[in-house]
Amino acid sequence: RTISENLSSFKIAEPLNDPHLHKALGLFCETIDFSLESSVPEPVAFASTIHSLVEKHREWFYTQAELDVAAEVEENVRGTMLATVETALAAEMVQEQEKEQ
Repeated sequence: RTISENLSSFKIAEPLNDPHLHKALGLFCETIDFSLESSVPEPVAFASTIHSLVEKHREWFYTQAELDVAAEVEENVRGTMLATVETALAAEMVQEQEKEQ
């Protein structure tokens, strides 16, 4: 929202002097790291990743409605993960029953 509300501030011939806009644009800059880890990283649940991203960027949520949307996304991801685990467990139980027969 910060960027879209201030589009007129972006001019090719002039540097960007607003630190808040500069920080907003910085959200889209990601460093590319080609180094390799010495070990496989521990897996992190997607819901935890979403939650940490929301917390990290909390300053960019301007209204309670925006925070509510983020919370709903987190809840949907968490629900999807639980459904996936339940489906996997059910499939494993069916497979075990088929082996017993």
